[in-house]
Amino acid sequence: MTPAGSGPRAALRLGAGLLRQVPPGERRHAAQALALLVLLGATEGVGLLLILPVLAVVGVDLGDGALGRGAGWIADAAAALGVRPSLGPLLVAYVAVIAAHAAAQRQLLLATGRTREAVIRGLRRRLYEAVSRMAWAAFTRLRSAEVSHALMVEADRAGAAASSLLHLATQAFLTLVHLALAALLSPALVLVALVAACGLLAVVRSRREAAYRRGVAAAEAERALSAAVGDLLAGAKTLRAHGLDDRAGAWLEARFDGAAAERVGVDRTHAAAQFGLEVGAASAVAVLVAAAVALGVSAATLLVLLFLFARVARRASGLHYEWQAFLGEAGAVEGLEALAGRCEAARDPKLEQGGGEAGEIVSLRDELRLEEVSYTYPGRDRPAVERVDLELPAGQVTVLVGPSGAGKTTLADLVLGLLAPDDGRVTVDGRALRPEDMPAWRQRVAYVPQEPFLLPGSVRENLAWVRPDAAEEEMRHALRLAGAEEVVERLPGGLDGVVGERGALLSGGERQRLALACALLRAPDLLVLDEPTSALDAASEARVWAAVAGLAGAVTVLVISHRPAALEGVANRLVALEASGAEPLPERRRGDASHG
Repeated sequence: MTPAGSGPRAALRLGAGLLRQVPPGERRHAAQALALLVLLGATEGVGLLLILPVLAVVGVDLGDGALGRGAGWIADAAAALGVRPSLGPLLVAYVAVIAAHAAAQRQLLLATGRTREAVIRGLRRRLYEAVSRMAWAAFTRLRSAEVSHALMVEADRAGAAASSLLHLATQAFLTLVHLALAALLSPALVLVALVAACGLLAVVRSRREAAYRRGVAAAEAERALSAAVGDLLAGAKTLRAHGLDDRAGAWLEARFDGAAAERVGVDRTHAAAQFGLEVGAASAVAVLVAAAVALGVSAATLLVLLFLFARVARRASGLHYEWQAFLGEAGAVEGLEALAGRCEAARDPKLEQGGGEAGEIVSLRDELRLEEVSYTYPGRDRPAVERVDLELPAGQVTVLVGPSGAGKTTLADLVLGLLAPDDGRVTVDGRALRPEDMPAWRQRVAYVPQEPFLLPGSVRENLAWVRPDAAEEEMRHALRLAGAEEVVERLPGGLDGVVGERGALLSGGERQRLALACALLRAPDLLVLDEPTSALDAASEARVWAAVAGLAGAVTVLVISHRPAALEGVANRLVALEASGAEPLPERRRGDASHG
């Protein structure tokens, strides 16, 4: 879909690529737009032709040439319909044709708008699907601000590019209608007009290329600005704590200025091109008048031709405007296409459901094992984990501890099925998990991160998000298991109480317990908790661990933690990883003499 330049062929390729993003069920809007375009051209032509008999009726001598013949055709058509070609019926017919033209134009604008929105939805759907199916290791390197900017801003600009192309087709078709009518009156003058138009195109060619380059630069500046804003907002607490707000503001202000300069550059390029086109069009009309006088064209014919060429000049100006608008948005389309292509290329074939073979239902009853598992992240020389053996007995709480960089989170991602090992295998009850088993396995696991994911709505909406078919009693049972029932009781509205943006109306411990309830509502075989209490105070942490201890025997739990002392009385088993992540240290079980 990416154009290799800014010429007509590139526009056609880009336009076809954009329209392919429209879901099949919505392509009728594009087809409707094309049909309306034909109707628009027909009513435009008929409306212009109706001027001829009106001129004849009011006494203008049209002569025996093309004007007179055209007026005679319309008079004959009116007589065949039993209508006397007098001024009153002709004016009524003219108003009716113009009304039909306006109605067609109105419907065309609506069809164009629907097509634009369908393009935006199609592009957003494609990009989100590509992002959601990326290999996890590649996804973790993706900047969320870049994806957000592409989904919200660049998709809208791509839709604007699609609109410009549809408007461009409208202006081009109507220009052809006017030229065809002018050719009936004087083919020689139309030929002169076409030569003049070619000269104008040659003059504005350099402006067209400049507009394309400016559009690409503006899109790049907008992407960089969006990423900068995302970075600063993510680090707002640190900046405020260090007193760096003013410095951050100045840093961001420079990027605001850069993006604004690029946008003004696009406007400047458009304005310069429009100025050249207007002056060139006026010069072309002057040449046409001189040519008409030299060819001995009658006064009536010259007046009609001047009217038509004025309409052609206006349409040509619209053509140029839409073309420039398209070029200004092309950079955004290219950026979105490039990002979607990168994401699609990063799909992990080891984690794709394979070959049409349905995965078997995976259920953890006895144990989950990692056998000689190694994994290296793309672009790194050193493995994150190497030849690790790990056993997670069903119904027990296993705690994985170790320093940063030891590979704890990588092992958690492996048992969740987010990563596939480079070597070794992950088994459930002795059966190796295959790529085709992963979709079914992910339905049997649940995950609670350090920063829980909560919707800004109510408790009920958060619980229904993970299990839409859950009954209220099931929701309350999950809340009891997670020790979060008291949280709900304190909220105004109970289950329908609002938790705020990212759970802002709850304390840290309440957020974690509600996130744990959401996870338990899935009735998982395996629950993975990744540093769930590292940001909590001692009282909140104790409540979370009490809820986890109550799950023993019912759910297999893997806890990632760097504070094993806080898990006294909770863990059935404790596994420590070395800093290198290469070898797990001997396991220590709750109640063993070696448990320190």
